[in-house]
Amino acid sequence: MYSHIKNSQQLYSSVIETGDYVPNFSIINRERTLDIQVKAGQFNLLIFFHHSINRNEILSNLKHKCNYQNFFITDEDIGLKDKKLFVDKNVYNLFVDEPSVKYKIFLCDLNLKVIQQESGDRLDKLINKLPKIDEINNNSINPPILIVPNTVSIFLAEELINYLENHVRNAYQDNRNNKSRNHIIPSKKLIHTLDNKLSKSLLPEISKVFYSDITHRETYKIASYDGEKSGRFFKHRDTIAPFLHRRYALSLLLNDDYEGGGLCFPEYSNQIITAPKYSAIIFPGSLYHEVKNIHSGKRYALISFLFTDEEAYLKEGSENYRFTVKRNLYGIKTTQIRPEKYPKLPDNPVPKSDLAQGEVLRDRLFTSSQSGEADKDIANRQAKSRDSKSTLSPEKIDGNNSQETITKNKTNPIDQISNHPNIVDFLSLTEQALAQSLLDKAEQYLNSFDNSIKKNTHNEISDSLLNKRHVLAEKLIIARQNKKNFLILIAGDSLSQPVPWNLKKFDPELNPFMATKYFDTYPQILEDIISDRLFSKKVRVNNSLAQRGFGITSLTARLPEIFSYYDPDIIIIQVGVVDCWLRGNNLERQNVPLPQYRQKLSKILRYKDKACPNKPLILMGISPTNPKLYQRNTGMNQIIEDYNNSIQQIAQETGNTFFDTSALMDADNPHKLIHQDGINFSTSGHRMVAQALGDLIIQIIAKTEYFIDDYRV
Repeated sequence: MYSHIKNSQQLYSSVIETGDYVPNFSIINRERTLDIQVKAGQFNLLIFFHHSINRNEILSNLKHKCNYQNFFITDEDIGLKDKKLFVDKNVYNLFVDEPSVKYKIFLCDLNLKVIQQESGDRLDKLINKLPKIDEINNNSINPPILIVPNTVSIFLAEELINYLENHVRNAYQDNRNNKSRNHIIPSKKLIHTLDNKLSKSLLPEISKVFYSDITHRETYKIASYDGEKSGRFFKHRDTIAPFLHRRYALSLLLNDDYEGGGLCFPEYSNQIITAPKYSAIIFPGSLYHEVKNIHSGKRYALISFLFTDEEAYLKEGSENYRFTVKRNLYGIKTTQIRPEKYPKLPDNPVPKSDLAQGEVLRDRLFTSSQSGEADKDIANRQAKSRDSKSTLSPEKIDGNNSQETITKNKTNPIDQISNHPNIVDFLSLTEQALAQSLLDKAEQYLNSFDNSIKKNTHNEISDSLLNKRHVLAEKLIIARQNKKNFLILIAGDSLSQPVPWNLKKFDPELNPFMATKYFDTYPQILEDIISDRLFSKKVRVNNSLAQRGFGITSLTARLPEIFSYYDPDIIIIQVGVVDCWLRGNNLERQNVPLPQYRQKLSKILRYKDKACPNKPLILMGISPTNPKLYQRNTGMNQIIEDYNNSIQQIAQETGNTFFDTSALMDADNPHKLIHQDGINFSTSGHRMVAQALGDLIIQIIAKTEYFIDDYRV
């Protein structure tokens, strides 16, 4: 989330009017959120009203039927709650500049562009002025995408398809509500073959069309969407945090013997984009898009995300995703057909920020440095190389250190500095430090660059070098501001999610005691609790890696996401209820027997020690079953206790924290913690878990002095 602050030296645009795009605002109220960008792809009506309007009138208007998806936005809280009602003064002021107007409405097209606005005292009359949906002239607009034919050969396409089919047992099956597909990561040999081919058949066209020098790609995935399983991927954007590094999405079509499928970009039209097999479809990851249902056959595609050196600092361990092959133009004279990469900037290329912390950092970065620590640090380093941190893979960690097969990177360039680095080295080091999120180091190297310029005044410094330095300084400022977030990541099964997971099972309005809403789950309550204890950091609790049916095997396959991609400050792992559950009524057989469960859990913790040894980790115990369920299967709670004892023992042995959910169980009121389905937390159970977890996390922060400067005593 970005915060835009006015600067007295900068002119800002007037209020939104017809023909303007609606900014991607997000209104976060206590019980509901309006993230307007997810409403794209359909017509939206934004209704703004002043808080002074009579409440009964607003209640009546909220019930008014409308052809469009509509949202009410006011400038102050009026004490009403409705799923369509939101309060945000800044958003209100961005659309309304006439205090005397009671209502102002904006009709937005599929791409959130205002096509009509009206204002007046009667909302019903204003809405009647709007056209019906079928009367709107919504000409189909081609989305801004690039189709590159013949990107791979028929032989390479068949090799990729065969690799997936021959290793289908090892493929990752993603059957969430919004996605249905299988995918697998190709072998190292295939990855090298793809890098070699795409460096010649794809990247040059991207460079010409988009002015982008692609240097990195996420791990390739060979994916299949099966018609028998209604293979699909509902509309989404690929760049929502933590994936802000994704500049372009790549979808390379490997076959055409299927029906259905195709890409759709609903912000522009309902047109289905198809391309010949072996073609690559390239589009900005920020575009709303979806893969339509496969009716029959299988759709095979190679998917990845492409980015440049400019975005690399946003991706953890970005050097591991650099293209292994570079296009060979050795000795060839080429004609420049693109603008220069680093145009000359004005004398003051980077304006000062109004953010206090940003100003302090800018003052250090854009004026002469007072510190020579980086120079001393580099001067003391030896030319001798040493191993860098290992690139971890879940498959390559086992219990025997002598058998560990951790893939070693080449020696880290930051640790290979000679005693006398030149000026250019400092910028390269800054870039590498940013890529590894070593922000203090990056700042030191920039200061050393400035000191070197002062000492070498007789040598002329090129404009491109100075411009690159300013770009890196700006990236550092953004990275500093991004780290103002305090992220708690929850991974594991679905006990942290709302109930019911499938609303088709029953109507929560008729059975309110059976439903736990999103904002009543413990992650959301925990976010509020920790926010009250910490300041100067925005607390976020992310439980996107907690999914229905996830057991410890599924979790092990996603270790890089848990410990690296999200860069969490505290990790909570809640997994085990799926693993310990009985196969049928067989008391001797669990889905994952206890010895295997212990082995896999230990593997996860070893991975954590390698990837982020200093990050606090909490292992949540498995909660007991509801008494009604226990009566049907009297041995279940004993099994859960055995698993919990193992979790607690492993937590103690590895120096991690165990959270005992069974200790929250009220013997006099056993229904209080557990939902009537016998497994999930009840609404009151979520509150109890959140409060106990919040107290535990604050103890961890105080004990480890983790963000101790921000701890509210």
